[in-house]
Amino acid sequence: MPCHALSRHRTERELCDGTCGFSGALLAVKYLRTHIDTYPDATTPQTIDALLGLIRSQRFDNKKQVFFLLGEAADALIALCLASKTATCAVIIKELQKILAGASGPRVRALGNAVGKLPVRLSSTPQVLPEPREPCPVSLDSLVNAFGSQRKGTWIWRGRSLILPLENGCLGVLKFARSCENLGELSREHYFQGQLATLYPAAEKTWQLPRPVTIQDASALYKVTDPLPGRFPEGLYKGICIAYTAPLTYFEYPNESVSPDAWDRIEQVFFNTARILGQLTEKGLFHTALIPLFHNRVQQDRRRDSGRYLWEHGGRLDQWLDSCRFPNFSLSGLRDFEHLEPALSSKDLRHYIGEHLLSFILVMGSCFRSQAPQRRGLDSSGAPADTRDLFDPARFTCFITGVCTHYFSAFSEEPLPQVFKNRIPDLVTDLISAMGIDRDMEERLRIRDQESMGQKTYEDFLAARGISPAPPRATEDIILATGPHLGGFNQTISVPGLVDFLYNFSSLCISYCFAKENLVETPGELSYSRRT
Repeated sequence: MPCHALSRHRTERELCDGTCGFSGALLAVKYLRTHIDTYPDATTPQTIDALLGLIRSQRFDNKKQVFFLLGEAADALIALCLASKTATCAVIIKELQKILAGASGPRVRALGNAVGKLPVRLSSTPQVLPEPREPCPVSLDSLVNAFGSQRKGTWIWRGRSLILPLENGCLGVLKFARSCENLGELSREHYFQGQLATLYPAAEKTWQLPRPVTIQDASALYKVTDPLPGRFPEGLYKGICIAYTAPLTYFEYPNESVSPDAWDRIEQVFFNTARILGQLTEKGLFHTALIPLFHNRVQQDRRRDSGRYLWEHGGRLDQWLDSCRFPNFSLSGLRDFEHLEPALSSKDLRHYIGEHLLSFILVMGSCFRSQAPQRRGLDSSGAPADTRDLFDPARFTCFITGVCTHYFSAFSEEPLPQVFKNRIPDLVTDLISAMGIDRDMEERLRIRDQESMGQKTYEDFLAARGISPAPPRATEDIILATGPHLGGFNQTISVPGLVDFLYNFSSLCISYCFAKENLVETPGELSYSRRT
């Protein structure tokens, strides 16, 4: 037997027998990883057993650096899986799926990071998005005629959209740009409004799609030449818009004015949207903003990531209830296609799967809170609002289970493992404790953030938060009550189990999708069959 094989065999036995300490185990895993990279065909079932046994074992769970040890072991298994041309790959994937479904803490995060590296070939034909063309000048009457139906009412504003009820039971909509940079996003939305029904006809059964309006095959963008009616919002860019027709429920949100008889309808909105989103994600279209998620909104202009929330880091989630006010899915289904991004690769897949589920769960929480929107923040004595009585644990559990089940089956074409579903009731208990009591209300406007603002921006920022006149700028940090947040300022999220849950779910999705593409069922086991 070659010397390298003897050394590998001895190292594997030490890991299997548990005779080495933490440092020895870390060195042993690093050695096995080097051996896998150098001699991928020389590995044996004992190699897999040693690495899987280490991941399953809890003997190092009290070590601060256990995440790195488990990560090294998981990365070694994924490297072996990708290098293998035998049933070895199937064994590894199957065993990792079993561990993933019930793992938590550093274990699930280490496994999630490794499994997220599996290459998944998203099945959509790459989309070549059109470049924005010069806006076409049009009158409001011309756009009304292009809607294809007589008007039934008068123009009304919903945010930056100008809406006209039509005789045919639809809405005529003009959606306006906010800035020059926004023109490309509006062109993207117009493009996907025309493409989605053709690309994904199965979604039509549960999804009332908006329809783009085009005047004589002109540009997707229009410049309204008439004065805009009513009291229009500030910040519209030169009257430039896109035009489309939408179902009546396009601007009706699941968490708006929740009444006792609305729960069945809300449930279907979540389930149908989850199925649609799973289909689109599997096809290589990522919806990048179901709701706006931030780690810290005030740092949007100062941070390279614009303060956006990266759930993998487990940090505090800024103003969660405000983020849910106008989700980008309504009673008609998924909406706001300006946030659709064709995937160039699967490297961001884990992040967006997790972000989708996080967004759904937050909006679910806001549905319960919207039954009594006045119960919020701190009372006159400084005590946090306690709204846990508004939450129905059984219904919350049903919502999360249904969303996960529909998304997972649409994405992977497999049933969601029961062991994963069994985790949801405990998660719901933690969610109700965090979402139902407004403990975390503070935001800190740091001196350096004040310095980055102009004087007027600074004054307007504080006035919008109830502080006027503004104190002298950049003399000290200013504490603001802008919550509820999930977690204290500059701290971790107040529901750490939620981050584990997102790792569980996103990693299971990817591993099952990888198995669907590369592994085929044979009697009694999975076998390897790399697709080309």
